[in-house]
Amino acid sequence: MHTLLKGPALPPILGAMMLNAPARLRSARHGEMATWAARLYAVSGVLAFVCLLAPAEGERTVPVIAMLGIVDLALAALIAKLPAAWWSERRIVAVAVASLAMVALFAVSGAVPAFGYPTFYIVLFAWIGLALPQGWGMRLALPAAVAYVVPSIVRGGPVELTLSVVVAVPVMVLIAEVCSAVVARLDQLAATLAHTASRDELTGVGNRRRADELVRDLAPGDAVIMIDVDHFKEVNDLHGHAAGDHVLTELGALLRRVVRDADLIARYGGEEFVVVARDAAGEARAVAERIADAWRGLPSTLPTLSLGVAVHDGAQSAAETLHRADRAVYQAKRSGRDQVCLSQRG
Repeated sequence: MHTLLKGPALPPILGAMMLNAPARLRSARHGEMATWAARLYAVSGVLAFVCLLAPAEGERTVPVIAMLGIVDLALAALIAKLPAAWWSERRIVAVAVASLAMVALFAVSGAVPAFGYPTFYIVLFAWIGLALPQGWGMRLALPAAVAYVVPSIVRGGPVELTLSVVVAVPVMVLIAEVCSAVVARLDQLAATLAHTASRDELTGVGNRRRADELVRDLAPGDAVIMIDVDHFKEVNDLHGHAAGDHVLTELGALLRRVVRDADLIARYGGEEFVVVARDAAGEARAVAERIADAWRGLPSTLPTLSLGVAVHDGAQSAAETLHRADRAVYQAKRSGRDQVCLSQRG
């Protein structure tokens, strides 16, 4: 029966969270990077009108520059108005492509001097690296090359400027990829630190901080299962704290093995554990009974468990659901321990 305790160091759902954490962090960053895009568009729009007031070395298409400046300011306002949740990777890519087109149009109109042309691309590709995963710099290399050379060809610019694309585009891609790599590494470190900060070192499940997060995130239909080790104080008093730690470690391992992949586990404090069974209103008791039965199958030297179950609904607070599960635990203890008690609403 001890084979039941063998399993991964982390529960499957927590392992998946660790693997997907960088992706989630980057997804959350899309809204922030869209805000920066709005700011860059606003700056570009203002610079367009400043350009019209400054002396020019070559021919400029004033109406086109003014129109492009208005478009930039309008895009800045639109992007800033859209909610952060609206932004996805695909939409950020669309902004990047639109930005390449705008830079090219500004260059064709004569608003961008030759010496300042690469600067716009450097800023744009730095933003691409911060906003998008690795690889997008490479994917946007061809559109960038086209946008880079077309203005020079249309305006009959120096051959040297056109040929500089051979150096300019690789540098842009390198900037984007370096930024993406740094962001990916920082995301991974942030995910690792977040996991460490919410993990109970002894049992390998979530700690009290994680338990509080789980309870706050309860959705209607979720079930809270509170688990308390019976006579735990006697284990410590009679056999020492090392024996108590062993009991808690065994329980943590069993929970990681027995609960469903979608369920979440945390040590609430002392000998108390909490399991949040997602969307389990109809099978919450069965999940708790499975935990109790698996524990009873372990060596009889281990103390018994008392379990309380409460199903969350939208008519009550998450704290009240947790309190009901806790009261159900005490009801199980008053009824003789080593059993599951389901809390009734009301």
